[in-house]
Amino acid sequence: MLSTDYYKRNSVVNLNVDNELLTPHIVKAQNMNIERILGSDLFNLVLSEIEANTVSTRVVNLLENYIQPALVEWITYTALPYLNYKVTNKAVVKKSSDNS
Repeated sequence: MLSTDYYKRNSVVNLNVDNELLTPHIVKAQNMNIERILGSDLFNLVLSEIEANTVSTRVVNLLENYIQPALVEWITYTALPYLNYKVTNKAVVKKSSDNS
């Protein structure tokens, strides 16, 4: 429903955050929040139109004015606790860099 680039441009997340870190949270936010609000039928209609690249004017309006802005906020809520920490085989570690 939105790309990682769209998310980065419209959220507090820095543009240099790795897309691999964000993608699972995008899917999670879509499935947990947007589907619940839209209902399964409308949610599946929107997804099928996006996948088929045949998005109707009504769905474009729904995406641009309602779904994507809400999704940006839900992704941020879902992703923020995980962006600073990494789960490894041995522990949960806080990410750091030499320049931080």
